[in-house]
Amino acid sequence: MNVTHSEQTVAQLTKKLRQQRILSLILAIALVFVGGAYTLLWNQTQNDANPAQGDTAQVADGGEQAATEPDLSAEPYMVLGKADAPVTIYEWTDYTCPYCGLYHRDTLPTIVKEYIDSGKVRLEVHDVTFIGEQAEDAAVAARAAGLQDRYFDYLFKVYGLSADGAKPNLDEKQLTDLAAELDLDLDAFAKDFASEGLRQEVQASTQQAQQMGISGVPFFVVATSGTLTDSQQLNGAQEIDTFRQVIDQQLESAGR
Repeated sequence: MNVTHSEQTVAQLTKKLRQQRILSLILAIALVFVGGAYTLLWNQTQNDANPAQGDTAQVADGGEQAATEPDLSAEPYMVLGKADAPVTIYEWTDYTCPYCGLYHRDTLPTIVKEYIDSGKVRLEVHDVTFIGEQAEDAAVAARAAGLQDRYFDYLFKVYGLSADGAKPNLDEKQLTDLAAELDLDLDAFAKDFASEGLRQEVQASTQQAQQMGISGVPFFVVATSGTLTDSQQLNGAQEIDTFRQVIDQQLESAGR
């Protein structure tokens, strides 16, 4: 069938208008979502490095600095480093995420040695439950270990289970076995694991991350301590050199 030039023009215009309507709808939905959350609560500074492996770690496209920043205070046992460290790394992690395990095994130990132990950086961990049904139980178990001052020991135990790259099985028996390996008080661990309060803390942490637009892990914000202004974001299990570059830039901004 022959198509005239006029018919081709009409078809092209119709296609263009349809695309514009779809784009407008997408933008409207995005604006409603972002406005209903925090509007992103600090200036976005995207990492220019090649994306590392991660479970769709993203933050919603943000707007201007909000009047108030989110309260990212972590539980004391979920913090490494000195309170007066000039730079803070805020980390969001899911205990069932293999890429989070990769970061904790391959990268975090170097950050601890080079920056945290020297007093330059403070790490604050925030748990989320984005992946699978076992994520919440694992997060509660880690907090229960934290109440016995073994949070990070437990965290490294959990992530050691995904060394083969597979998502670990973190059922209640496995979580209790990890506590036993650390010689925790198992009666206290069981009581705290069953605590509705700890579970609500995990759920609240996940909800806050979602409200901020964080949709995947591992995700990091590297900031000059005391403010999120001019902070930098890292998505996925970035290599240590990428962390060094961002941390050093923030240290320079802090005059260190």
